[in-house]
Amino acid sequence: MGMDDVYNTMNIFEKELEEFNNNLKTSFDDVQNHHQIVSPLWDDSMRKEYDSIWLSLEEKINQYISIEGGNYVEVLIEKIEAIKGYLYGN
Repeated sequence: MGMDDVYNTMNIFEKELEEFNNNLKTSFDDVQNHHQIVSPLWDDSMRKEYDSIWLSLEEKINQYISIEGGNYVEVLIEKIEAIKGYLYGN
């Protein structure tokens, strides 16, 4: 794979990562909305067990959506720009 191919592949990956991040946020917002709907109706021991697992996952997903996902895109853009500079000059 030549550098032109790497450049093209990185551009595609960056666009797909942005799309993934947007879809993840939309889906996660939907899940949280449904949690709010069911929350007043579900109060038993299984709910407590579920919450102990869910809260950890929710925290990690929120961290990815609010910080990490955007950081990954920024890193890719920096790398794409470096490859572009290598291929085409400044």
